[in-house]
Amino acid sequence: MIDPIQQAIDALEEGRNNCEDGFAFTRINNAFEALCEYQKSGGWISVDEQLPETGRKVLAHYKNAVGKSRIVIAEWVKRYSIESSYDEACNDEYHEADGTYYLKEGWYECIDNWDEFTSITIHEGEVDKWMPLPPVPTN
Repeated sequence: MIDPIQQAIDALEEGRNNCEDGFAFTRINNAFEALCEYQKSGGWISVDEQLPETGRKVLAHYKNAVGKSRIVIAEWVKRYSIESSYDEACNDEYHEADGTYYLKEGWYECIDNWDEFTSITIHEGEVDKWMPLPPVPTN
């Protein structure tokens, strides 16, 4: 049986070698590098080496305040990338240049079963590794 990770790496490498569009090449190259890193790391990617795209849900690992490992579904938010409706409790960041409030840069745990909020800041530890989510079951 062919390893699906290796199959994807081969396809991305072929696309990278045959791509003439600069924007598409960058995206293919980033996916290729992330997948290679994923394969080498046994699945986990160090945040020191690479961060996921802003807003992409991934598995994130960190140790909480009492030193216990936690794995959560989370997303990385780059500074000034996701607008926010100002909420004093959320500690959003105001960008004077465009007069807009944004989520502060950092990791957010995804909470998909709440009505009002869909994520909360990870504040009880520092995310050190992440990995892509597995595919959603089809049945």
